[in-house]
Amino acid sequence: MLGVRRSGDDNSRKKVHNVRGDSSAVYEKTDSWNGKPTPQAIVLPAVSEPSRVTIADAIKVYLATRQARVTYPTYRKHKTFAKQLQTFADSVGYVMVDQFRSADIDAFYTKSKLSPRSKAKMLERLRGWLKRSGNVRY
Repeated sequence: MLGVRRSGDDNSRKKVHNVRGDSSAVYEKTDSWNGKPTPQAIVLPAVSEPSRVTIADAIKVYLATRQARVTYPTYRKHKTFAKQLQTFADSVGYVMVDQFRSADIDAFYTKSKLSPRSKAKMLERLRGWLKRSGNVRY
């Protein structure tokens, strides 16, 4: 513990003296005044870039998860959506999921000949597919 004592003849100057001789030794050993060592920073390993996912692989995984979770008639709708998406991706020359941009989503949406309500459902499926396949910007 540090204390303030007046030293010598000069009353205007104050010097700090160590009242207890062990506190500076404790500080030097633990780098802390309370005697407990400060926790060291945890160094995390470098995060590697995520691997790119092909559209075909993403569609396979999407259909497998949909088949396990929905009834067969609904699964057929998802399968039709996946076929339309694969056809669109082939027409624009995309192989990887991260090649899709928002303009492509708009083009896919406008090329559909479905009713407005069905188009909205298709857009919902497309956004879900993009999120599940690793392209989470949409």
